Amino acid sequence: MPRLGHRKSRNGCTQCKRRRVKGDAVNTPVADPIQQSTNSSVSGSTVPTLVVSAPQDPNPPDVLSYFMIEADSAPYTDWIESLELMHHYSTSTYLSLSNQKELQHILQVDIPREAFAQKFLMHGILALSALHLAHKQPDRPALTTISTHHQNLAISGFRTALAHIAGHNANAVFALSSFITLLAFANLAKFSTTHKTDCIDSFAEIFMLLRGVREIVISARDWVIRGPLVPLLMAGRLDESQSPMHPNLQDRLDKLTALVADDRFDAETKTLCADAMAHLKPLFARVLAQTGRTETSVLMTWPVIVPLGFITLIRQRHPAALIILGHYCVLFHLYKENWFVDRCGARIVGAIIDALDEEWQQWMSWPAECVALDVDVGVLNTFIGTW
Repeated sequence: MPRLGHRKSRNGCTQCKRRRVKGDAVNTPVADPIQQSTNSSVSGSTVPTLVVSAPQDPNPPDVLSYFMIEADSAPYTDWIESLELMHHYSTSTYLSLSNQKELQHILQVDIPREAFAQKFLMHGILALSALHLAHKQPDRPALTTISTHHQNLAISGFRTALAHIAGHNANAVFALSSFITLLAFANLAKFSTTHKTDCIDSFAEIFMLLRGVREIVISARDWVIRGPLVPLLMAGRLDESQSPMHPNLQDRLDKLTALVADDRFDAETKTLCADAMAHLKPLFARVLAQTGRTETSVLMTWPVIVPLGFITLIRQRHPAALIILGHYCVLFHLYKENWFVDRCGARIVGAIIDALDEEWQQWMSWPAECVALDVDVGVLNTFIGTW
């Protein structure tokens, strides 16, 4: 499907060029991190003003473009190699994606069965398996390239399928939408090994991907609810269970809410950040109620329900948005035992601190201590820190 009014620009940053992301040359230029840091970021008391007109959630095929990773050449793959990856998926990878027996059966049996009829899903399985195997066997760097190869093929076929979602492919579309999200997180965890601000942009792109996935699930839902993957669909529903927050944690979140009301911020920024905080507070309570569970689905709700303009603020390196994001990353870090999360939350916290001017860095002291000390769910509720 052609993108109406799309204009290509050659003014994108290195990260976007690597991933072949096209910016709108007039209305939505790709962010220039250097220009942002000097003109609109967080120097002294200067606070950027939100620049966004009529924000709309992304068109899923357009979002997927970011996750088509450019490679020098396609790796050589043979059927033995593919069999190894399929064997690894069916004996190991599927177990790492859920600790619920019913969902494990779907991941091991039903999803591969769907992949026999939909090649794009098979490529998604092989891409995920290769990245998981690369995590377990870091002495085999070629596996990362192989994963990229299969990921690109999966996304290419996926984009075609999205234009014709029906009973024959709805389950495969739904399954791959979940796998692409896992691949996005896993790639970020693998490649954001230093506190580079690029990982903030990549995290924002994953937020956009999750919003696109929501639209895909809505489109496929009528068929999925009548098929074998319905427990996987229901597993993603929001768990409303909450645990009471200790006064220490409640006080921190209240102070953060007060920050976003700072008079230096314009009215629209205050509204967007207040909305993000209003959703973040109950998320802390829900995560505290998840003791003993490893599923990350509870974390995926916040990026979908925050205002789209808030994600724009993250991209613009607005201090209030970055500080709120840093507190969300504390929750993300709690799930670091998942291989596709790893220490990604801690790295983004570090990148946020690097991006903030000294005036604002004090607000990141508590998140920094939480991730440095590997505070767990039980300790998080009462952890005081230095703030």
